[in-house]
Amino acid sequence: MNAMDKEHSLQADELARRLDELNHAHAKATEDKMQFLPREVFEQSQKEERSWREQVNNTLAEAKGRATILAAIMSIAVGIVVLVISKIWK
Repeated sequence: MNAMDKEHSLQADELARRLDELNHAHAKATEDKMQFLPREVFEQSQKEERSWREQVNNTLAEAKGRATILAAIMSIAVGIVVLVISKIWK
C-alpha cells in the first residue's frame, strides 16, 4: 500500500467518523424536538385556560354577590325579629 492509498484510507475513515457523528446528532436533535409542543397547540391550550379561568372568575363573582345579598337579607330579618321581640316584652 503506498502513501497515497494510506492517505485516502485515513481520509475515508475520518469522513465515515464525521458522518456517523452527524447522524447521531441528527437523531438526537429529532428526539429533542419531540419534547416541544408546536406553537399552535400551546396557543390553543392557553386560550382554553383563559376561557376556563374567566368562567371560574365569573362564577366566583356571582357567588360572592349572592352571599352579600343573603347576608343583607339575614341582617334585615334579624333586625325585624329583634324589633318584634322588643315590642312583645314591653
